[in-house]
Amino acid sequence: PSLAAGGAGGAAQEVAGAAQAARGASLAVHEAGWASTRRLLHHIQRERGTSVAWVASRGSLPYFGERLLRTRKATDEALAEVRDEKLVLRVMRRRALIDADIAREEADPRALPALAAAPLDALREYNAIAEEIIAHDEALLLDDLSVEASPLVHALLIFTRLKDAVAMMRGFLTGMLALPEPALREIYSRAVAELVFILHRQWEYVSTLQAKTPRELLASLSAALQLKSDLLAEVQSRLVSDFDLTAVRSTLSVQKCWELYTAQVDGLQVVEVQLEARVRTEIAEAETQRVEASRALGDAALAIAAADGAGAMGVARRLASMPSAVIKSVLLARLAELGPGEAALRAGALLADGGALGERAEPAPAARDEPAPAAP
Repeated sequence: PSLAAGGAGGAAQEVAGAAQAARGASLAVHEAGWASTRRLLHHIQRERGTSVAWVASRGSLPYFGERLLRTRKATDEALAEVRDEKLVLRVMRRRALIDADIAREEADPRALPALAAAPLDALREYNAIAEEIIAHDEALLLDDLSVEASPLVHALLIFTRLKDAVAMMRGFLTGMLALPEPALREIYSRAVAELVFILHRQWEYVSTLQAKTPRELLASLSAALQLKSDLLAEVQSRLVSDFDLTAVRSTLSVQKCWELYTAQVDGLQVVEVQLEARVRTEIAEAETQRVEASRALGDAALAIAAADGAGAMGVARRLASMPSAVIKSVLLARLAELGPGEAALRAGALLADGGALGERAEPAPAARDEPAPAAP
């Protein structure tokens, strides 16, 4: 019987090894998808800003027309990597509306008041597209890559949203500066409401980072949370105090606004890439721990099958040095390999509910008319 059990344990080890190899390949695919999604987000943020400025100026600023062409090309390349047909259609539809607005203004310059809201419409649609990409990015990181929500991962997720809020402000303010004065008056109350919304998002994400990020990690991010340009800091401080968009027009040109905010966003991008690299290292280390835990559990099965007490104690010491979350994750994966049997499902539910690895949980009560199931 012990030989038979030992053979079964060896076969289980082989199955676990194959599953681990498949998981490694899947992780590589998902990590590549995560990288592509983050590249797409950066290009969409650029396209948002140049599009809003271009439509606000009614195609009268070649500086933004040239950048919009280059940005659209970069976005198309990033979209091709992500391969999301719905997202592609959404971006193409927004571009078509922007181009139609430009063509309509060229055909009838008197239509300017009626088209005054077009920049804010474009901004909001691109904001929604960026939010969709960010949500997809978070799902890839937390679900498909099975990353624990560590302080580092949390900091990256919030920092990504903060960078988007700063890029959102770039698009908004550049667009409002590019609008002719009569058009700004047409949408002034709506523009101020949008400004308040963006400023609140920036404040919310900075506050969250400062409150929930460990001190050591926050120290490496603190410089990125400050505006680099004194002029930009002065303008934003004025906007926070009085929301006077008209006064800003005499202080900051459209092109200067774009350049200063782009320098700020690019600086945030550098820090974001550094955080991404640290998260990738964390993912790799966690996967190494998973592999070791999986091997240890296989060795435990073999030791128990062979009645090898010393070997089992050695494995127990190896498992005791590992994070409980890693062991729980591996146990759940092993139980999933058993199939949909009742014992596996009940044990998996108990583990998922925290009833393993020293965490106390009450056993599920048996049905009144049925005997309690035997232990697996």
